[in-house]
Amino acid sequence: MDLKPADALLFAPPAPGDHTAAAAIERIQTWWARASRVYPQNTTKAWRCDWKIFVAYCADRGAAPLPATPNTVASFVEGCGRDGKKPATIRRYLSTISRAHKVAGFLNPCDDELVQLEIKGLYAVMSARQRQARGLGWEHIERFIGTAGEGLRAARERAIVSVAYDLMARRSELAALDVQDLSFYADGTGRALIRRSKTDQTGEGSSAYLTRDTVRWLKVWLSDAQLIEGAVFRRLTGRGRVGGRLSANAIGEIFKRVATFVGFSSEDTQSVSGHSIRVGAAQDLLALNIDLGSVMQAGRWKSTHMPMRYAEHVLAARGGIGRAAQLQGRDRESPTDQGNVPMSKKSVPTPTPFTLQELEGIITKSGGQGGAREYAAPLLAKIQRLEKRGTYGPLLKPIRTAADQADLRGRLLEVNLAFQFERANVHPEVGATQGGNGDIDFRFAVAPYDVFLETKLLREDDATRAAINAQLAASHIYQIAIEDDRGDIFRLQRDLIQKAKPAKFHTNPEDHWVNLIGVDVSELQLGMADVGDCLLAAGGNPVAAMYCHDSVLRRDVVGVFEERSATLTESQKLWAAEIDKLVTSGVHPREYIHGAVFLFRTPKDTAALVYALSAVVVWNPALADHDMARMVEPVLHKIVSRVRDRS
Repeated sequence: MDLKPADALLFAPPAPGDHTAAAAIERIQTWWARASRVYPQNTTKAWRCDWKIFVAYCADRGAAPLPATPNTVASFVEGCGRDGKKPATIRRYLSTISRAHKVAGFLNPCDDELVQLEIKGLYAVMSARQRQARGLGWEHIERFIGTAGEGLRAARERAIVSVAYDLMARRSELAALDVQDLSFYADGTGRALIRRSKTDQTGEGSSAYLTRDTVRWLKVWLSDAQLIEGAVFRRLTGRGRVGGRLSANAIGEIFKRVATFVGFSSEDTQSVSGHSIRVGAAQDLLALNIDLGSVMQAGRWKSTHMPMRYAEHVLAARGGIGRAAQLQGRDRESPTDQGNVPMSKKSVPTPTPFTLQELEGIITKSGGQGGAREYAAPLLAKIQRLEKRGTYGPLLKPIRTAADQADLRGRLLEVNLAFQFERANVHPEVGATQGGNGDIDFRFAVAPYDVFLETKLLREDDATRAAINAQLAASHIYQIAIEDDRGDIFRLQRDLIQKAKPAKFHTNPEDHWVNLIGVDVSELQLGMADVGDCLLAAGGNPVAAMYCHDSVLRRDVVGVFEERSATLTESQKLWAAEIDKLVTSGVHPREYIHGAVFLFRTPKDTAALVYALSAVVVWNPALADHDMARMVEPVLHKIVSRVRDRS
């Protein structure tokens, strides 16, 4: 209901002498000025949006929005139904229309029988049931707290989920908390003042209890973030700097990451919202036989409708049939909390499993006749492990259509890596997106991060060899590149940059994203690359010098992630200019890729189709701070062991 004077009150100005309309305008202006101070910002924002939708509808039809006729409002309801609006959304629109007429002193058209009939008719053909947010209960929060690791982000996330549970807080209430709203007591407990909430329109505020564990996590976060005033929960930049107040939407995204970390499926995670811990807490309390009045007091509800709705699955087990079944011996283990059990999913076609004969045929067809029998059996064992998981269909299906041996080896790199994910008990999402046009091979959770890994197999073939040689020959670095292994370094850099496609990776990543490029370096046309080459390719001499002998360093080389400082030599500037020419998107990977994961095979035979992978990780210092590396790298090396060769 945007009723500011600058918007001309969204209806025609009064004609000269029209005292009724002039009085309505004055009433609305006065009310809006006061309401903006009293009601939460989210409420007034919703009124403005709802009212503008109704005004736009009326303007298209030449009808007056204020005062509106019952026929206009009934037609509006009918149109909302045709557009697929949910019943709850339509009810909210009508509530806003009713309020506008009440404030202006006009009769409420929504009370008219014509409008009520339209609403009843709409409900007859539509479900009035709202989709409920998936609950995050104490079981999930406890699991997250115990395994979230260390660092500033982990400290923030522990504090957020603990406070959210104790307060049964809405996301807007969490975002609005200030340090001065917290009180800590000598017995280790605490209190939080919720100054304004959805059901506290006058801003009287309410005090909520904080448990000793929550107080401990809060103090850790406040100490680590060095917060003594202002917002409790803050944004963190890629390098761990503490920023401004977290938005309500950002808190909802944190809850989704927690859900992924504790093992929710991707479908269930989509149902997680900023209310999920509030839902889970209500379910937990009622499952523990806490009386409804206490639950309402803890969650600041004014009616029983929402807590009863949140916990209906819990309460269903205590209904007449549930209790009778226990007495009759038909339900020996009556459910106590079914609120977090997902509904059964629709059955989906099961892909045809691979067979040994089929794999032998695929290998032979791709040009690997000599290795068909040698590799088919161990390859089938890995594929069967992935088939059993049931989520690797997009990764396995292309094996059947591999065009040639090089294509097949690229597909099997993903299979071998996926097998190591499963063996490490890390279950990634396959084909994840960041909102672009392309899919990223793997995404997995390392609290508090979402790690995206895109893989690349450096293949040796005639076309690649010709392209590399042509590019080197046309550049200023050709002579130094062919004198030793610097050609391998240039090739690594070339593929690293080309794999970091903005079509897949967002060039302005979220602060909880970790973008990694995984490069299998086992096949290179200028020779076998070693760990030193990888360190030089990504980090340059400053990084290589930390781990390698001086003989490994190449003074002319500049790494992809290396800062372009004024101290570069002339030969280094030439090298930097050549690799920077490979960036065609206008945004350098240094701006959005957090690191490179160089993969090495055992056995090293380039024709091998089944192998184990180890890795060396090189971080981008412009984006990845110490906390990020310390959290993510141990999980990476649980999947792919650390390369021991330090050159």
